[in-house]
Amino acid sequence: MTRFFAIERESLWRLLALVGGALAYLKGFRLPSLYVATENQLTYEHGLVKRGLFGSICNALNIPIQHYDVMVAVAFALAAIVVALFAIAVWKARLFEDELGLAGCVVFLSSYAVTYFAHLVGRMDTILLGLTLCVITIRSPLIRFLVLLVTAPIAALLHEMFLLIFLPACLLPGVLDMLEAKRLGEWLRRGAVVVLPAAACLAVVMVVASHGVSQAQSAAIQWDISRRIDFAPGSAPWVTISLGFDENMAIGMRVMSKPDWPWKIFASTLIFLPAAAFLLAVAVEKLKSAGALRLKLAAFAVIAAAAAPICMNRLGSDTHRWHTHLVLAAFCALLVVALRARPQADKPADVSTWRGGAILLMALNLSAGGVLLDQAEDTPYPFVQHMKSAVSTLTSGHITQPDR
Repeated sequence: MTRFFAIERESLWRLLALVGGALAYLKGFRLPSLYVATENQLTYEHGLVKRGLFGSICNALNIPIQHYDVMVAVAFALAAIVVALFAIAVWKARLFEDELGLAGCVVFLSSYAVTYFAHLVGRMDTILLGLTLCVITIRSPLIRFLVLLVTAPIAALLHEMFLLIFLPACLLPGVLDMLEAKRLGEWLRRGAVVVLPAAACLAVVMVVASHGVSQAQSAAIQWDISRRIDFAPGSAPWVTISLGFDENMAIGMRVMSKPDWPWKIFASTLIFLPAAAFLLAVAVEKLKSAGALRLKLAAFAVIAAAAAPICMNRLGSDTHRWHTHLVLAAFCALLVVALRARPQADKPADVSTWRGGAILLMALNLSAGGVLLDQAEDTPYPFVQHMKSAVSTLTSGHITQPDR
């Protein structure tokens, strides 16, 4: 009888996680913005421009993403692949098999980070997260190193933000391996596994950044893209790619000097930090249960890998976006730790406090709201606007393009 109720309780938590995830995702559901649909047209036919790899791959595969309907199909196909990779990662990490892991899944899936990430459909964030999940779920250190050595430069060509947002999580398994080394030679070998992919990624970012885009090139790119697409071009991605590191830093300073910036950071922190903190607490608890060597250093590495996306606040004004990646990185860190934990050490003696915290945060997460990208607002339950859009698409036979 006790076993029966224990199974039922875990089933309830799995249901909470899935329902919370569905509600959070639908709050932020949208079609790809015109800006991202336009940015994805960038190719290396325009020179060695930032973010030109995706468009070049689509051209090489003869995928006509210049048509908005095709861009929508590609964007949601990629999103579906990432969801599948996420499910595989959770299964391999056995997070649905113990109450502590389930509490982490409930908090993450119901978080506003999932809402905001749904709103990023079509952006390179989706592909970069998928590549990160592929890397961190590889158990063999050698295979993981070889995959990351190839993946990191490719990801940096898709979007340079990979260096600060996703690479630290990809390197975390190697860092934890380093902390378990007992001899200097072993430590150096494991250190090379961390340093070489990071150096390759940084080199690609610096090479691409050194190839600036002049005003004449920007105008030529604008003309070329505008004549090929069958939708209104988004707000000037050709200007964004012309910005170098110094220009981005200057923009960051101007944003931070605005009177409303502290309030924006304060609001964003209240929305995203509780979920990230909970996930990191679960990760550290699992480190303790697994008997990790050099526990304090391991915990610091986990927290540092998760906190890395905060640095993007210095380079861009998309505060909610960077804090979304804070929560995503925290969950990736939890996956890394859970994949290393021994099965018998997964369950702490008392999880009642964790369950209570998860329920409280789920309520907080699903009640959170605010302005998403492009000044769009999230859609609350019962998602009537989504239903209207679906009916309109089915009856008219074509996808209605967004305003921006």
